[in-house]
Amino acid sequence: MWNRFLVIIIFSLLQNCRTGIITEELKKDKIMFETFDYGKFEIENGKYKDPNRSSDIYVFGRGREVMASWTDIYEIPPFPYFYWSYKEFYEQPNQPNTIKEKGKYFGDVRLGSFGRIEIGHWYYFDEKGKLIKEVDEDKKFGKFSYNEVLKFLDSKKDINLNTGEGRDKFEVQYYYSDKSTKKLWKIFVKIGEPQDGPPPPGYKYEKGETISYSYQKGKYYYLDGDTGEQIKTTDKRLLDYKEIIPNFEEKFPKLIESAQIYKTHEGKAYTQAEWQAYEEKEYEAYCKRTGRPYTPKSQEPTAENQGDKSPFLAEDWEKGDDKTPRKKGFWDNLFG
Repeated sequence: MWNRFLVIIIFSLLQNCRTGIITEELKKDKIMFETFDYGKFEIENGKYKDPNRSSDIYVFGRGREVMASWTDIYEIPPFPYFYWSYKEFYEQPNQPNTIKEKGKYFGDVRLGSFGRIEIGHWYYFDEKGKLIKEVDEDKKFGKFSYNEVLKFLDSKKDINLNTGEGRDKFEVQYYYSDKSTKKLWKIFVKIGEPQDGPPPPGYKYEKGETISYSYQKGKYYYLDGDTGEQIKTTDKRLLDYKEIIPNFEEKFPKLIESAQIYKTHEGKAYTQAEWQAYEEKEYEAYCKRTGRPYTPKSQEPTAENQGDKSPFLAEDWEKGDDKTPRKKGFWDNLFG
């Protein structure tokens, strides 16, 4: 019976490893008194230092990497897991340093990356190793949490949950606020390697200065934090999240412009695009009532083909400030 029970446990662990999803078991962390002696760690693991990278990075194989110092440890687990862990220690002279805080990150699985989000339970200790605070970071997420994000990226072939491939090729940001019920994931999937190029347009060089910028090609996904619905950057629905997205006006100026009130008519407010559509519809109806020919705006005569327009349309054209003929609007004809 015990042998059968052991086989079931091993099979379950292998299944968790196969999927690579951050399961409930992975999010739970055993609370225990911890110490860290970096000098001892360095001696025992010196052979794993990566000579081509920072001197405090250790590579152990199967994707497991550690970046350690006297007071910090960042650890990426072996493939296929899509998280990394962090531990900070109190610096204690002449004795191993005691644990200060510990937890896990989700996001760009690269040592030194800043594209990360706290997940699971985070623990905070005093200098004697006593647990003084525990925070469940998962409470900030909606129904579409980070496991669902991983499944979405796997369905798009951007990552592989079975092998861990692509875990260092995407960055995430999670937007939320206590003042809003909206939640939003922003995901950037990198394509290829970064490339150097000239600075952005308008950059002013100092005398004798030479500078280049690094550019990363890629694609963005915006996913609702509760439904997982994908929202394009040109979709007006993204305006519903402007309260939780920092600097929304700078990031999406066209959406802001499209939402501004252009005109109010009979108590109803219209954006510029909505007003133009309404004006076109009313103009078409007006032409039908009066028996005049109707030309959709998309097919209007231009300055180059004015000679082909009908006598009625000729009366509808006027010259602007630049002397370029243009068609009068419906309201000009109706009220002008």
